Amino acid sequence: MTDRRLLATDLDGTFIGNDEAMLKLWDALRAREVIVAFSTGRHLQSIEHFYAQKHRDAKLPVTWRSQASICMVGTDIYFRTDGAYRLDRTWHDRIAERWDKQAVEAILNAIPEVRMQDAEWQSPFKSSYYLDENVEARLREIQEQLERASLRAKVVYSAGKFLDLLNQIRRFLR
Repeated sequence: MTDRRLLATDLDGTFIGNDEAMLKLWDALRAREVIVAFSTGRHLQSIEHFYAQKHRDAKLPVTWRSQASICMVGTDIYFRTDGAYRLDRTWHDRIAERWDKQAVEAILNAIPEVRMQDAEWQSPFKSSYYLDENVEARLREIQEQLERASLRAKVVYSAGKFLDLLNQIRRFLR
């Protein structure tokens, strides 16, 4: 048995930014047979757009793709098999358990500083917003209201403006 290595990385501000360095990194990863997984807030179509752009502009070989893409803040997982990304339906079934998106959104929509992101950034298992005013107080308020309503929702705040709510899975294994 050979040792397998995995590089799981974000795209924006991590893997993307310097095309020359990115190409060298891809070469090194392929030479060492490292499995690559992107973990990102992007959706799969956005990752496909990244590939198309890099294939054109940076001369990234068309065959260079991550073996897995963890998208939409972990709510969509795709594995690359037979030349295409395939959604992990088992993961979807798991994160759907006890998720009440409508109740979560009702709480968020009542807070004036919170603005819903465009539909392309929503998913059945994630509600995405912008929040850039009174952040600490609003995050505390959101958490308190979720707890009062007995809703299992993980609050993820990033980049000083992105607010995502997803199902809080307490147990991965049964």
